[in-house]
Amino acid sequence: MRRILPAFFAMVIPTLFLSRFIIVAGSPDAIKAERSALSATVFANNLFNSFYTDYFDTSNLNPFLHLWSLSVEEQFYFIYPLVLWGIIKVIKKWLPLSENQWKTTTWVLFLLMILCCISAFTEVRFRGTLGQIYYLPLPRFGELLLGALLAVFKAHQSSQTSADYAPSAQYSKYATAVGIGAAIALLLCLVLPFPTKMPWFPGLLALVPCSATAAIIYSGAHSKGPIYHFLATTPVNFIGRISYSLYLWHLPILTFGQYINDGNLTSSGLLIASLLIVLCSLLSYYFVEQPLRLKQWSFAKTGVLSYILPTLCVVALYNFRPFEKAMRPFTTCGTLRSINHLADYVGDSTKQATVLIAGDSYTQHLYDFFDKVGKHEGWRARISYIPGTPYLGNDYIPQKFLKERGYDYILAQQRNRLLNKELPLYDHVVLSMSWLSRGADSTFLPALAQAIQELESKKKKVTLIFSEISYEKGALKCTYYNILGLSFLNSANVFSANKLRPFNPNSKELTTLQYIKTHFPKVNCIVLHRLLPSSPFIKGRSIVLNEDHLNSYGANYIADSFISTGQPLIVPSQSSQR
Repeated sequence: MRRILPAFFAMVIPTLFLSRFIIVAGSPDAIKAERSALSATVFANNLFNSFYTDYFDTSNLNPFLHLWSLSVEEQFYFIYPLVLWGIIKVIKKWLPLSENQWKTTTWVLFLLMILCCISAFTEVRFRGTLGQIYYLPLPRFGELLLGALLAVFKAHQSSQTSADYAPSAQYSKYATAVGIGAAIALLLCLVLPFPTKMPWFPGLLALVPCSATAAIIYSGAHSKGPIYHFLATTPVNFIGRISYSLYLWHLPILTFGQYINDGNLTSSGLLIASLLIVLCSLLSYYFVEQPLRLKQWSFAKTGVLSYILPTLCVVALYNFRPFEKAMRPFTTCGTLRSINHLADYVGDSTKQATVLIAGDSYTQHLYDFFDKVGKHEGWRARISYIPGTPYLGNDYIPQKFLKERGYDYILAQQRNRLLNKELPLYDHVVLSMSWLSRGADSTFLPALAQAIQELESKKKKVTLIFSEISYEKGALKCTYYNILGLSFLNSANVFSANKLRPFNPNSKELTTLQYIKTHFPKVNCIVLHRLLPSSPFIKGRSIVLNEDHLNSYGANYIADSFISTGQPLIVPSQSSQR
């Protein structure tokens, strides 16, 4: 606790506090960061990231992402002593007089190491989401068990020799050669293309660099060759001493720098970040890590001061969200909070619902649009959306979900059953979805044509909404800094760089639009692209949640623009007037 926790919390607490001002409040980045920090306090950061984070996603700017490895380490520290104690107890019971108990222990640990590495070939799912092997503890335990094997072997070797034992010159030469070979192997792993594809890495292939590292450690214990002397030099030794603090501070500072600079760091920015990393690491090492490490407190006092109180501070900061309410119109996209809540109502609540609006996230980002226009035009609608899942008035499910048969597939089935049952209640059906991505599915256009035929045969009026947007880059961060009065953090070209991409005449979206107009002239097609401003900023506030979706503020803006055109979205039926 004295070694790990003080420096750990000295980084987590100020980083979480600063993240409240740097990372947009209420955004997916902020939610991921705060949950990642909270999970790290119970050493489960790797499990959280396994199901919610892609380590190699360059757009993933989470200042606590690196703590997954510390969580794995702590999990190993908790579990391995119990496993080793159990192994020794069983072996002593089976082989009470054997002089080779350590060999049996070694072979059992070796077998566990191989089994842990092989576990990378198994799948772990949570709520239908496949966990990323990269973060999972068992494959990583295999890497740590290699170090445990080295420790057991060295301990046995030391117990068999006298205190004044010195290795022979020939053995020292052999150990030196092993160290040099291992160092070369490590360098080759870095320089040459190393197969890092999962599940082989992490997994069995991870034993290659781990074995080389173990060989260097073993070599240094038996010879004072060139590798030993290099690692014993003052600069390298000093880096080793502050390496834990360097590890803790490198990612938060780099992440904040990247976040402020739109995901990029210039050479000067990288230099400044590097200096800050070193400065914070030195302060942490000399004023936190070393002084508290040497405190001879009791276990109870150490636990309270080093873990319980700092954890309570993290929990308090987790619930400290002073700007989330102000940012809600800009960070929300629709109001169905739970994905399992498959349908809601929008529009004039005094009227009977005679309109069905259904689709994917492109229905979701128009939630406030439909609500405002419905109230203006005097109709009420049932609305349903599941991100990535269109609805066509039948049992259509995207090919991707049919192949995966995961959580989204089950939701799509539930939504189809619900809306198909309710369909006779509605006179008008509005389909809103990502026509661009749907066009990539060869089964979609025939299914759409069939759905429109079936709906028209049932005397349903059909409207298709085309609302895909595309700006050069997102604008939420600029909005946040403007609200906080920190606009100086915005890059100089932030407004000029945010431009609406033109409606591509060769896109799948336009192809679908032309096909519908040609084959189904009675279908009303509403294209909202022409209502979008050239820049996603209105009065210094962003109308977009990300590059592809409107936020609630933007949906209301588009609703006002649409209403001002005088064009009706829905002509209320007679039944809706009752």
